[in-house]
Amino acid sequence: MPFKIVRNDITHVKSDVIVNTANPKPIYASGTDLAIYQAAGADELLEERKR
Repeated sequence: MPFKIVRNDITHVKSDVIVNTANPKPIYASGTDLAIYQAAGADELLEERKR
């Protein structure tokens, strides 16, 4: 699979995954983290991260 860099709103790009920080105690307060949590649904994403 070729590597491709796309400059766009990360929450609107069609992809299999979005990779962000691997912090075991996530805090989503602003910026990219907040956008990802809002797009995914904060409760659902936090629950998935626990698994």
